[in-house]
Amino acid sequence: MATSKEMTTVEIKRLKKALSMNRHAVRDLAIIAVCLNGARVGETVSLTNSQVFDEAGNVRNEIALNKWKTKTRQSRWLYLSPQTVKAMEDYKNVKKKTSSEEPFFESGKGSFITSNSAQKII
Repeated sequence: MATSKEMTTVEIKRLKKALSMNRHAVRDLAIIAVCLNGARVGETVSLTNSQVFDEAGNVRNEIALNKWKTKTRQSRWLYLSPQTVKAMEDYKNVKKKTSSEEPFFESGKGSFITSNSAQKII
């Protein structure tokens, strides 16, 4: 099974610089990082807080994607690189809502981001 390549520090800095003009830069960087770890856009934007956070409130190193949200309709695991976990932790620190079934990646209105909106980010 092919694994995704981790972003280098230089690549992360270039991406952060490109996103810095955006008011949702921290969120957008985390979305891109999750997608670079092998998640499809629809899977990424459908993540809930309960999937992302463990019982202690930390971002998990691996996330279970349920079959209703995957393209193939089969459950699978998403393994996150340390850089992706850091990007998600950074986003968690600026997030408004953290209740379990709320979307992890929030739109400006606090609801789930659509796949189309996320594709424009990427």
